[in-house]
Amino acid sequence: MKRILIALIITSASTAAFAQDSTRTHKRPMHEQRAKMQDDLKLDEKQSAQVKDINKEFMSSAQAIQKNKELSKEERKSKLEALDKERSGKLKTVMNDEQFTKWESNRAATRAKMEGYKEKRHDKMARGKGKRGDRPKQDLGLNEEQSKQLKSINGDFHDKTVALRNNKDLSEDQRKAQFKQLREQRDSKLKATLSTEQYEKIQQRGKRKPDHKRGAPVEQEAASENN
Repeated sequence: MKRILIALIITSASTAAFAQDSTRTHKRPMHEQRAKMQDDLKLDEKQSAQVKDINKEFMSSAQAIQKNKELSKEERKSKLEALDKERSGKLKTVMNDEQFTKWESNRAATRAKMEGYKEKRHDKMARGKGKRGDRPKQDLGLNEEQSKQLKSINGDFHDKTVALRNNKDLSEDQRKAQFKQLREQRDSKLKATLSTEQYEKIQQRGKRKPDHKRGAPVEQEAASENN
């Protein structure tokens, strides 16, 4: 939620936030966005120029805060919120009451759309992950205990193969020998966990996978079974 709030603060700073449909205006050139915002809020030329300067200053300061690695997430969030509040105060002195009210309404609508989009995307990813996670269980006919053990075995294998690949002190032959040993250890654990039929299905899957690059342990194989 903190990341979403920060993103919303930054996004609402753009002139696209003044428009009523951010999903379309963010693809337009900036001068077209400003023109639509000016027309939408009925700003005169002087107001438009002032709003442009206020937003430009805001974006510059917001980007500086975002890039400041010395700030914690809480500090960054607090500074962005204060900056956004300061910008709103400046805009309120430029616009009349009707314009400022409409600007706030447009910005609230933009934030709501962004939050809705993020929630839908999160739900979609969660559903997809759930389906992938159930696939080995369904394909192999695993019970709950087998599913947990398979995930643990492949997770351990994946971590060790990644560490093996990243070990620059090993020669190519040493890496291959240790990887072979890891596979044998994993196969032994799989045989103890799965039925003969289930184990053979996993072996058949491995045979259908493309050849891996020379010298790179196939942790992808373990990852695919672990999903």
